[in-house]
Amino acid sequence: MNTFVFRVFLFHAHTVLRISQMLFDSVHVTDCAKAMVLQSGNVTVGSFCTAPCLGNRECEGTSASRQRRFLLPDECCRAGEAGRQAGERWLLCNSMGMQSVSGRDHFASSRPADPQLGLMKAWRVGDCDGGGDEWAEEVELTKQAVEAVNQLRPRPRFMVLCGDLVHAMPDTPFREGQERDLKAALKGTDPSIPLVFVSGNHDLGNTPTPSTVEQYCSAWGDDYFSFWVGGVLCLVLNSQLFYDASACPKLKEAQETWLEEQLSRASSSSSSTEPKPKHILVFQHIPLYLKSPDEEDDYFNLQRAVRQNLLDRFRKAGVKAVFSGHYHRNAGTRHGGLDMVVSSAIGCQLGNDTHGVRVVVVTADDVIHRYHSLEQLRARGMDEDLRKLLQA
Repeated sequence: MNTFVFRVFLFHAHTVLRISQMLFDSVHVTDCAKAMVLQSGNVTVGSFCTAPCLGNRECEGTSASRQRRFLLPDECCRAGEAGRQAGERWLLCNSMGMQSVSGRDHFASSRPADPQLGLMKAWRVGDCDGGGDEWAEEVELTKQAVEAVNQLRPRPRFMVLCGDLVHAMPDTPFREGQERDLKAALKGTDPSIPLVFVSGNHDLGNTPTPSTVEQYCSAWGDDYFSFWVGGVLCLVLNSQLFYDASACPKLKEAQETWLEEQLSRASSSSSSTEPKPKHILVFQHIPLYLKSPDEEDDYFNLQRAVRQNLLDRFRKAGVKAVFSGHYHRNAGTRHGGLDMVVSSAIGCQLGNDTHGVRVVVVTADDVIHRYHSLEQLRARGMDEDLRKLLQA
């Protein structure tokens, strides 16, 4: 049986997705964004381009498709046939926009959520608007999560951080320091594990504006995009544009148009250059719902009309699972063949869960996910049955 495995570790914070150099069967590379290089560990975050060599430079030309990949620093200059050495699988970044590369039968990813540096003290003192002036606890927990992910064997193909990287809202006093210290904590991630970031409400503001979205993109990369892993299509969405786009309606319209194109292509594609995905996975910060698609509107879910619209479109396109954070507790359920997976945080816990990450195993037929505490992952790794799936 062909088994495709994602190890997904959810830290409650901004969605980070790291995609390793041997990650992809095929990927569209038709857009580019600024690259952010974490100097320690040689990790490049947010690099996408049609150019043959990226490094940490800006590249020219964009595309409305927003299909892209993240490149590792030691990989960027190997793009093209010269970099495809025997026994290696490199995504070839060229003007064709897409290049098929031999895939692997097994792969894993990690998906943490909500580090949210600064919330733990703010929650204790009851000042969640201005009290986030200390964040050493969250920094230490993030380092522990990175250590746990690095110890996994085989290593994850990528790591997604599912929103709310920091607690300080845009243009507030502690924002710069929290972002700086989070980046420093993430530097310890093994350079073979790429990072992908998902935008949360604290990253963009509860009511985002063109300015706050631009600030986020400058610091962490694009707010929505797609990529392929082992024949699986992954869609990263800006859920704040679903929640309240009153101050940036054009940005909401742009994401809606792009998303419709992605879902339409995924449900109809079958050619050799654009194969039909084995699964479609969605990553967004705010959950569609917590327990039921019919539940009342709440701070921690999307409004019913919005969620129903998305659910209908996701099901029609064949989306298998939606992964979210935001709630700082574990929740979610399967409904109508679609998994709504809500993971608790690396950082502040608002319920009875422990600090941890979610491990997700994707097979040819199913998506299996399980939340692990940081203590367990650091001591003995993922559960044995999931490990055996990776070795099958």
